[in-house]
Amino acid sequence: MKTFKIINRKTSRELFSFLLITLWIYAAVEKLIQLETFRIRLSQFPFISEYAELLAWLVPGVEIMIALLFFFPRLKDEAYLASFSLLLIFTVYIIAVLNLSDSIPCSCNGVLPSLSWKEHILFNGGFLILALAGLVMSPQQRKYDQ
Repeated sequence: MKTFKIINRKTSRELFSFLLITLWIYAAVEKLIQLETFRIRLSQFPFISEYAELLAWLVPGVEIMIALLFFFPRLKDEAYLASFSLLLIFTVYIIAVLNLSDSIPCSCNGVLPSLSWKEHILFNGGFLILALAGLVMSPQQRKYDQ
């Protein structure tokens, strides 16, 4: 029975890694393919509009770097932490815009442009849970990997 738990934990962690890698690569590639559109949309967002030029390159760059961290076993914990942190920043920002801003831009700038802002929050929440689960499993996982 203990063997099943070890395999299950390791398999779960690998699945979470795969899903987060897929999210970050997809999100980054979408932004880079439509870089000018992404920059223009960022310039329409409250609180960050003056940083649109920088963020247009920085965000997809960070997303790619996080995805790459998952490929290095010793950096997987950092990848989960970075994933959790960036998703939390995105989610808090969306909530702040929805609650504090007079003008709410369209939600068409996200990973899945057809989602509403509330659906984006739920989507991010799901991936936040995956990143947190990967972090929580980490210390126990290391014992079994060695």
